[in-house]
Amino acid sequence: MEQLRREAQNLASTVQVRQQRLAVQLEKALALGEQVIKQARQVNAGQLILPDRLVSIFDPEARPIKRGKAHRETEFGYKIRLTENAERLITEYNVMIGNPPDKELLVPGVKEHIQRTGRVRRCAATDRGFWAPAGDSRFKGDGCAKGEPAL
Repeated sequence: MEQLRREAQNLASTVQVRQQRLAVQLEKALALGEQVIKQARQVNAGQLILPDRLVSIFDPEARPIKRGKAHRETEFGYKIRLTENAERLITEYNVMIGNPPDKELLVPGVKEHIQRTGRVRRCAATDRGFWAPAGDSRFKGDGCAKGEPAL
């Protein structure tokens, strides 16, 4: 009988923990719903620029990212920087909230690559978004020979 009582108590505490988790989830969902309603009112009032706009109730930290692609100008989510070595193995990555400019991400990625691998690359090939008028001067202190956009 004593074992049955212990099992009943364990079951009751498990139910309480689940109820508490559900209550926390419900509070978060309600707060997101309130934010959606507030945003809708702001847009209806003519305020179209909302810096901390909620774009996903399932992923509240996702941000709108303007990419400039012809088929999809705006995407939603995160920006990811991947750094590869010559063998195309990923040596460094960073997941960022928001849409920081690519040209500000290149040098930190190269520095992290050097720190993790202990090797200095002779060059860095990127897409045009990473290119900056400063060009090679961003790499002079790191021992890299050049940095140029891949076409």
